[in-house]
Amino acid sequence: MIFPWNFLKPISKKKTGSATGRYGHSVTSCGEHADSFYMFGGYSQEDGALSDIWIYNLTTYMWSEVVPITTNHPDGRFFHQAVCSPASKEIFVYGGVVRNRDGAYKATKEFWKYSIGSRMWLNLTENIPDDFSPLAGHSMTLVKERFLVVIGGISSEDYFSSDIYIYNTMYEDNKPAWSKYSLGSLPRGLYGHSAVYYPDKSIIYIHGGMAFKQSKFDVSRDTYVYDMEKNMAYFIHTRTHEQAMPRVFHTAVRALDGMLVIGGMGTRGQITNYMSLFRFKCSIWHKYQTDSGMTDERSSSYRKMTNSLIGASSIRQRNRIYVVGGYNGTTYSQMVEVEPKETFCQTALHENDCKAIPSCDYCVSEGIGICMESSDDSRCSRGEVCDEGWFNKTDCSVYTSCHTCLTGSPYFNTQPCKWCMDCASCIRAEEQCNNHNNCEEKSAITSPPHCLQEKCDVGQCKDCLHDQGCIWANCIHQGENNIQIVDTSFSSTWRCTRDVVGGVCTNHSVCPRRCDEHTDCLSCQEATGRGAGSRGCVWSSVKQQCFDEALLPLRCVGGECGIILQKEPQKCPVPCSRFQICAECIQAPWCGWCAFAGYVGEGICMKGGTLNPTGKGSCLENNIKHSEGYIPIKMWTKKSKGVPTWAYSSCPPENECINTHHDCDNESENCHDTETSYNCTCKKDYLKDPISGKCKPHCHEKCMNGTCVRPEVCQCNFGYVGKTCQTECDCYGNSDCLNELSLQECHNCLNHTKGKRCQYCLSRFVGDPTERKPCVSCFVYCHNHTSSCISNDFYSDPHFMAKFWLNNSIIDQKNMTGPKPRDAMCIACQNNTEGKRCDRCQEGYFRVKKEHKTLTDVCIKCQCNGHSDTCKNDTGEGCQCLNNTETPACKSNSDPQAEKCWQKQCSKCKEYFIGEPTKGHHCYRQMTVDKEYCFDPSTQTNCNQNPGPLYKGRTVFFAVQPRYLNVDIRITIDVTHGAADVYFSSSEKTFTVNVQQGTGVHMVELDSDFSTLPDSLQIHTGFRSRRSIFNSTSNTSHPHITLQATNFHTYHTVQETGAIIKFENVRSRLVVTLPLDQHDLRTSKFYLIIYGQGDGRGRGTFGNLYFRQDQPHIDLFVFFSVFFSCFFLFLATCVLLWKFKQAIDTQRSRQRQQKEMLHMASRPFAKVLVLIEPESCIYSSTPVPRRRTKYTKVTSRNPHHLPSLTPVESTLPPLTMHKPVFMKEPLSPFDIVPIATEPTADNMAALRTVVIQLPGDQSVPSKLCLGTGLTYQNSRTYNHSHQKSTVRQRTGHQYC
Repeated sequence: MIFPWNFLKPISKKKTGSATGRYGHSVTSCGEHADSFYMFGGYSQEDGALSDIWIYNLTTYMWSEVVPITTNHPDGRFFHQAVCSPASKEIFVYGGVVRNRDGAYKATKEFWKYSIGSRMWLNLTENIPDDFSPLAGHSMTLVKERFLVVIGGISSEDYFSSDIYIYNTMYEDNKPAWSKYSLGSLPRGLYGHSAVYYPDKSIIYIHGGMAFKQSKFDVSRDTYVYDMEKNMAYFIHTRTHEQAMPRVFHTAVRALDGMLVIGGMGTRGQITNYMSLFRFKCSIWHKYQTDSGMTDERSSSYRKMTNSLIGASSIRQRNRIYVVGGYNGTTYSQMVEVEPKETFCQTALHENDCKAIPSCDYCVSEGIGICMESSDDSRCSRGEVCDEGWFNKTDCSVYTSCHTCLTGSPYFNTQPCKWCMDCASCIRAEEQCNNHNNCEEKSAITSPPHCLQEKCDVGQCKDCLHDQGCIWANCIHQGENNIQIVDTSFSSTWRCTRDVVGGVCTNHSVCPRRCDEHTDCLSCQEATGRGAGSRGCVWSSVKQQCFDEALLPLRCVGGECGIILQKEPQKCPVPCSRFQICAECIQAPWCGWCAFAGYVGEGICMKGGTLNPTGKGSCLENNIKHSEGYIPIKMWTKKSKGVPTWAYSSCPPENECINTHHDCDNESENCHDTETSYNCTCKKDYLKDPISGKCKPHCHEKCMNGTCVRPEVCQCNFGYVGKTCQTECDCYGNSDCLNELSLQECHNCLNHTKGKRCQYCLSRFVGDPTERKPCVSCFVYCHNHTSSCISNDFYSDPHFMAKFWLNNSIIDQKNMTGPKPRDAMCIACQNNTEGKRCDRCQEGYFRVKKEHKTLTDVCIKCQCNGHSDTCKNDTGEGCQCLNNTETPACKSNSDPQAEKCWQKQCSKCKEYFIGEPTKGHHCYRQMTVDKEYCFDPSTQTNCNQNPGPLYKGRTVFFAVQPRYLNVDIRITIDVTHGAADVYFSSSEKTFTVNVQQGTGVHMVELDSDFSTLPDSLQIHTGFRSRRSIFNSTSNTSHPHITLQATNFHTYHTVQETGAIIKFENVRSRLVVTLPLDQHDLRTSKFYLIIYGQGDGRGRGTFGNLYFRQDQPHIDLFVFFSVFFSCFFLFLATCVLLWKFKQAIDTQRSRQRQQKEMLHMASRPFAKVLVLIEPESCIYSSTPVPRRRTKYTKVTSRNPHHLPSLTPVESTLPPLTMHKPVFMKEPLSPFDIVPIATEPTADNMAALRTVVIQLPGDQSVPSKLCLGTGLTYQNSRTYNHSHQKSTVRQRTGHQYC
């Protein structure tokens, strides 16, 4: 077992004006509405166990220390409990871990009372009964403001506490104040748990802790309830898949109609990272979350820290929760305040989380979702409702013990499960034990107090040996179904068990010493202790203490134990003071020798280095002190005559042979002194062993079967005598004899033998000593399935076997001996086994195939779902499926969580059959419309020629699946001979059919998911009875009708949806009509079970059945009228859609044109003046190459050149411009000046716009236009001032 921070020694943090950081303390208040609360005790890694009292004021938010006026007060303690009584204003403190006079920490049973008003302590320990145990890690809860209920706890002396102590704070003088009760269904031991009182029901909820049960201890996740009114505890079933995390040394308070669990340590030192909330009413666990919108880094840090605290205390005051102290790598001195949400449902932050919580609805209002208590608001998405029906859905089969099976609910007066004692199985309360694994109903247990206490289920050795028939051993471990398995490696934990193994185990007849009674590491490592479930004692390297393994979380939760040693004696450090010789001292690490002056070889060994001692040690004149401090030192200073000498690497000169500081064996070796050391040589008649180096005695006549212990003296092995041990006693190696003259006088038969020559095995043992075959226990020989075995002669004797079955102790008589292996027969094989050695499973049973499967495993019944009784003994597969079932294709999976093939046997219906043939259900033959079927349960092939009968007490199954979805169904059943009962349902899971053992009669019963009202509430009217059945799976109610058939035809119309009907004593025709308007034929199927009643004369029932769906005739006039009406309506719809499409297209076209016009209108613009000479001809700005003429001469009104225009013959009058365009540079006749330039994004090209004069006379509509072209951008720039205003970049085209 690993615990965190084993090597850390952090310092307690103490904030100014606050209490010292601590864990294992107690916090209490005198009422939930008080304005303050108190804190007492705890453990600080700086100050150790504390005994101070502090008060926290909720108004001023300040801590202040309370100083009692009495000198007599309790010592410092931790993992105790303190509770304040509001009526008397007194704080009661019980138990805890305190430090005794020897400096060791141990549990105590001290009981103190502190009066708040007078500030006085009073010791009440003398009032505690003597049989009460010291306790630590327990819980103490105030009930009804009067009773203190102490649950659980542990101590080194008495191990786990198995009792509940109750103290009456208002006791009368003539009545005892203390009373004691058994734990009941609680674990046999428990500590480090939490207990929360729920006053509405007067019960205490107990959760988690280190639990001891079935001779094992581990961190628990279970929750229990202790009822104060009944003084009874029982287990709580968790109804959701989310389970609580295992926790120990956590803290819990009542909040949100539930229990809020904070912090704690999980299995193997795992730290918890979230709070858990347990809802009392619904028995469900939920992770307590805070608002996801909280982004405050400091709040997030506090939240993570609080969730990981170990040994903290919490209290609820004024609807707020205060978490004080704890340990999470350091002892914590601050306090965290938690403000719970208003309701339990508000803890869910998401819709899926809300729906997963019973009785919570997810409601959306104005787009905001919130999880709230169930309501009838239509805006809410409802989940499951937490009520009695919901609680009764508990899956009983998952519980494997009587105490966990028989649970209840404080809210609902119901018991969903019951325990079948004979077959050790948990079933539903309405089921019968005799329907499960051949149990008898009389073995059913329905109340937790009636559960039988497991024999030898005790926690420590002294209680075990007081019970007759129990042994204390470490060779037994628990197998499946609590079967005891022998562990020949003796590696199991120590436990108390029944003595059924015939002395095979090495056990204790006297209890060993307790772990805390060992004071050194070596003896602690070799000790076993007295506690069950432990592998032995453990040693703390820091505390230098030995304690039981179960106490590790209690003693070392803060890492103060240092390195933990268990079963590792070689790692135990040896103190330097143990060495009395210098040579041995200097060989030990960190040890040196302080040699006294004036004496040869005298001195002491202590911790030190190369130059001098370390720590408190001193090796000086008149000041010799030992570093370990607990050995008398006054005599050393007087003994040294002068200045002592410190030796670390080599010893000072001395004669070891004289002062006996040598390790020579005085019997076999001689000591010879040398200048620096000494030598050991062998004495006469001793020889040095080359392997061990020791001198061993020598016998000239070799010891044949013994050891030479002294020169010429042999010590014979067991069973041999003679000078050289050459002769064997005639006892077959099972006893010794006096000498060679009495070889056959065997006076002490061992190895489970008996007889004059130890030639027989004891009864209940198998072996043949005459052939050197050892006697082994019948329990081992028979693979742990029986402890009785006899010879084949006795087994064949009917008179002896009759006596044995009457009294099996007959084989324990003195004249009985154990059988030999060749004719040994195991009898009274248990666990469904048989065979000569109980090595085979009985017919119909098998051993589960698994890793490390052995013959010691129990055999379980073939899992054929009731459709077969046989399977393969080794795998459980291969069921001979009947009832029209088969096994689906399956491949074995190594995953232990995967469903195995033996669990799928006969779980599928054959072709033409439907249903789920599991848990007592069957396959139904699927009927075809208008096809006739007979009652023959085996085949339908001979219905027309030679149909088979349906015998009395047998059943046949049919399923009606509608072919048409718009036509009523009419089922006709004709009974031609005999009588039958007919069962009708709309679900294949309504009825179960089981075969009664012995008679083979079929029993038709309602499935366990359907519950009925008591008979007193049923309605009977004439031949008809009606009652209501509730289906717990679908949360729906079904009408259950029973009808008596008439002697002639019986007609019935099923008007109720989901009706369950039984027609009794049908002897003629039965017609069942299923109206279309009452049943949804799209999803419905209907199921029939026909139960044969016979004809009263030994013959079976004959008959047939069919179902019809009659189609009505079609009216052609109506058909065509409807057809054409629909057709024209379709055409009209198409026309409307086409017109609507055209309107949409037109509207889109107009919108597109408007966008284009807006785009064009948004283009930039500028004014350009172009001067055209007033000539008789029109000029074109486009250059045309030709010869120079007089018409090419350029004239101008200003000194600047104008663009050249090519004359074009025309009768048009010349164009004139009001303002000329001035050119700053002379132009070539072929240069063209654009009026606008639009460069591209890369400035490599441009769109240029020029003025073009068109040819033509006056009749031409246009004489001048603009032209745009894409041109290459050269380096020349014209009219810079003009270009600046007209040039812009663009990415698209623009048209002129």
